[in-house]
Amino acid sequence: MGGEGPEIHASPPQAATGDTVGVEVTGLAAGSGPYQLLLGGRIVATGLTADAGGAIALTITIPPAPAGSEELVVADSSGVPLAATELTVTAGGPPAGIMFAIGGGLLAILAIALVFRRRNNREAASVGASADLAAADDPPASAPESPPEPTPTPSGSPVVAAAPMPTITPTRPWSRHLLGDALTQGAEVASIAAWRGALWLAAVEHGDSSATTSIMSSLTGIAWSTPFELGSGTSPRILTDHTVICVVSQCERGDGPSVWVSRDGVDWTDLTFGGGSRPKGLVTAAACRNGLVFLCCSSEGGETLWAGRLDGAWIRLELGFRPTLLADWSGRLMAFGALDGVPSLAESEAGIRWSSVDLDVPPSFAEFAPTALLPIADMALLLGTDRIDGVADAWVSEDGVTWDRAPLGAGPTSEILGGAVAGGAVLAAGNVADGAAVWRTERGIEWRRVEDPGFDELRLVDFAVYEGRSHVLGMDTDGLPVIWIRQPWTTDTAERDDSSASPSLQLVIDDEARVERPA
Repeated sequence: MGGEGPEIHASPPQAATGDTVGVEVTGLAAGSGPYQLLLGGRIVATGLTADAGGAIALTITIPPAPAGSEELVVADSSGVPLAATELTVTAGGPPAGIMFAIGGGLLAILAIALVFRRRNNREAASVGASADLAAADDPPASAPESPPEPTPTPSGSPVVAAAPMPTITPTRPWSRHLLGDALTQGAEVASIAAWRGALWLAAVEHGDSSATTSIMSSLTGIAWSTPFELGSGTSPRILTDHTVICVVSQCERGDGPSVWVSRDGVDWTDLTFGGGSRPKGLVTAAACRNGLVFLCCSSEGGETLWAGRLDGAWIRLELGFRPTLLADWSGRLMAFGALDGVPSLAESEAGIRWSSVDLDVPPSFAEFAPTALLPIADMALLLGTDRIDGVADAWVSEDGVTWDRAPLGAGPTSEILGGAVAGGAVLAAGNVADGAAVWRTERGIEWRRVEDPGFDELRLVDFAVYEGRSHVLGMDTDGLPVIWIRQPWTTDTAERDDSSASPSLQLVIDDEARVERPA
């Protein structure tokens, strides 16, 4: 493998518990450090320093670990990952400890017990990712019971990803990872998104008298940078396009939304409205496109759309109906909503001049509350919830005018909060009566609910796909923030996937499934 950034290699790439593995890190600055090594999210070496050639060489003895793929990560002293590779662990006898040979010296670390303490006070630090970040590797097949203690990230430190590695089928597809030690006690996770080679997570951290919105990033979904505080606010959501990343949250004092935007994830600009005319109330719809931030709030009747520029200027636009979803599809920004109970849709190429779309939909479309739009080849898939029956549902269109229902079969008391395309299949994620749920379809004809016992103890808040891996973000029944990660879908599993293909959707099932429209 070759690349401009740091790289890490393990030889051999597969070993049993108790075996010795050589590790080489290259591409570092000469004499730089200290660095640390993590295996499966656990710190196994610290105080590493690059030699004159910018390399580190050491050997490790594989500690006790579940069989499957484990991620070997080199990180800086703040815990920000620099490069990663995958190590396949097979069964074997547990060693008494771990011994590392670093240059001419030895560093012994006992691996029988790792003691971590919760950090309640941390320094705020910037997080970021370069525009040309490479892909991160797969997470371990199962998460450690106790994650390592995170350390502060230095201001402005970019996240640097590793070179891609081959996909390895794990013994268990889903793994659970607690986020408690990456956040203050009582924090709530709210939003997750993939942007420019990294995962980004927004959370709310509660202080004595106020709530603060924070954002952090990760290459793996397991090891996270120190949260960077963006100011007071609740219910944050992450918006992205190819130009910027944006975090919109709700000001506690009821003065409308708080808006932060960044071109690189390191330097953030506050676009929160100043004096004069401004939106107030809850954010009902938001999007980010071509460097502009679009917001619609519940005050003013909810019929006003605001477009914000990076220089802080905001433009007020009138749509004539109340938007509930803003989404990008086929080179256009789409605004879905309703006026006096009648479904409405407007579209715009730049987001400034809007035109109405004469919808051709059955009456039941008026009962549908969309939460996400997925571009699938030449089609658009709307995911959401039926407001009357409280059932997760989906609709599909080839032109944005005619929409037909493609039922998920989710059952009552269900909701869809997000969706994504992952290697030839469509995924939808949300909540049902007994916990979180993920549905998957390859053709759209039959949706299958993806099962995992741990979902029964999870309330899902958001969902994202990054480097083929599915990330379910939520809060467990104990009020702890947690992320479930699924390895990429593989061809040798029961849930077949062709990662090189795009979904071939036939979401209008047949004539019997089509709801007749009034003449």
